[in-house]
Amino acid sequence: MLPAMPTTRLALTAGDRRPLAVVIAHGGRRGGAVRSARLLLLLAAAPAWLACGPGPRAPTRLDSAAPAAPSSELLPAALVAERVRSFSSDNWYGFYLQDKKVGHAHIVLRPTVAGEPGGYHVGMDVVIRSSSPGEEVEVAQTLAQYYEGAPPYRLLERRARETSADGTSDQITVASADRVVVRASVDGEPATERAYPPTAETVLATLAALALEPAALRPGQRDVLLTFDGDAGRDQSLTVEVLEVRDEVLAGVKTRVATLSQLDEGDTQAATIKVASGGVTLLASLGPGAVLRLEETQVAQSGVEGFSMLGDAVPVDRPLGDPTALRELTLVVGVAPGFVIPDGPQQTVTPRPDGRFDVVAHSGPAAPATAAERAAALRPTAELDADAPAIVALTAQITAGATTDRDKADRLVDWVYTNLDKSLSTNLSTASQVLARKVGDCTEHSLLLVALARAAGLPAREASGLMYMGDEVQRFGWHAWAQVVLDGRWVAIDGAWGEHVADAAHLLLAVDGDAGWVATMGAITISAP
Repeated sequence: MLPAMPTTRLALTAGDRRPLAVVIAHGGRRGGAVRSARLLLLLAAAPAWLACGPGPRAPTRLDSAAPAAPSSELLPAALVAERVRSFSSDNWYGFYLQDKKVGHAHIVLRPTVAGEPGGYHVGMDVVIRSSSPGEEVEVAQTLAQYYEGAPPYRLLERRARETSADGTSDQITVASADRVVVRASVDGEPATERAYPPTAETVLATLAALALEPAALRPGQRDVLLTFDGDAGRDQSLTVEVLEVRDEVLAGVKTRVATLSQLDEGDTQAATIKVASGGVTLLASLGPGAVLRLEETQVAQSGVEGFSMLGDAVPVDRPLGDPTALRELTLVVGVAPGFVIPDGPQQTVTPRPDGRFDVVAHSGPAAPATAAERAAALRPTAELDADAPAIVALTAQITAGATTDRDKADRLVDWVYTNLDKSLSTNLSTASQVLARKVGDCTEHSLLLVALARAAGLPAREASGLMYMGDEVQRFGWHAWAQVVLDGRWVAIDGAWGEHVADAAHLLLAVDGDAGWVATMGAITISAP
């Protein structure tokens, strides 16, 4: 028999490592997908970490040919060569969500030193804090990327680490002429190793965010660059466009400043970056919701309030009743300019003339899943390691004797709900890590549930957004749940609340790691007609 669910859902709402770390993180969000350092600037870091090992040394070439120096609309070959040869920067940034400082970032670009792979290094250290009643969480994330020191300046190695009170996850990505290998470990124990086709990523994608020269830019210039996404196991596009170039007065000095937009393949919201003369990145933002601002070292490290799971939840103008009993819910939702609430499983969205949206959420099966969606939702990834032996063995045990996909899904929801301890202070990075610890908030529940479903042959993916927390609180908190394909249609399920079909109090803002919704954090308003 399942434990009774309290009406007030504060205890499990929003500890969201990914709604805060998609925030912080998206990056290609996960599994080795720290999509090069530019996204670190956008959202500070990504929940994608796995194992370290030695990589190539010295300015190693991947083949014996002598390719021409790469160039692009924004990065002439001469500028690329100069940057890789001698450009260094060491800057600190405060990380803000709607003007509340929740962390800081330290970004370093420089030529490599003895003992490091390749010829050029891009590194970042990030600290993010969050809190809930009686609990505080601090997560430290680091990234180091190494590129060739000679044309075509290809990616050689990427190292990522996440450290919290729950342990450490590491990842190393090593690129060679014929493949990319991603190795993972959790708390020093080897986890997974995956090989992918070779990448065409070069240092250009990083320089496009961190080292452009505004004096050489003009509005309307546009580039499409390639970056390796370890979660997708392939190169993905990064579209960069110059929006504005003008003179600004900074510290009493007239300085040329360029404003650019950057949009990653699969994302719905472009990031904005401001770069000053000399290749100094002043600001990076994903709308008003998440902003990195250049600051003096001591200023960046001080005044960190952290993200409050309760204080930063979204109020609604009237009580809605027991959320677990809601089968349909009509809301009027205001968001930040430029953000569009997605139509999707379990909700229908209609734009209003005033810029807000009418959202009708319901509980039950929804849109048919396409063949491409089903295929993507079955594939193991670094974070959703559905092929890990422990995940595979547990799935077989839970689903033994199940005769239908519905029965399998129900059993998996019940197992996750009853066997994971509930804790808002948890920050785990892989499904197998969640299984080993058997503890977590809503993101850990959804992470493990999706991996178990994929191991059972059920297409599944993560969903994130807001969930009504009950009349005692009368707020929508940040939440994560899962979607699974049953009878050809997407169905929302919630392992954190033991719901075989998620109730209508779930407001969907993103699926599968799209961090565009971060742009609207702090700007959301909700009323219930």
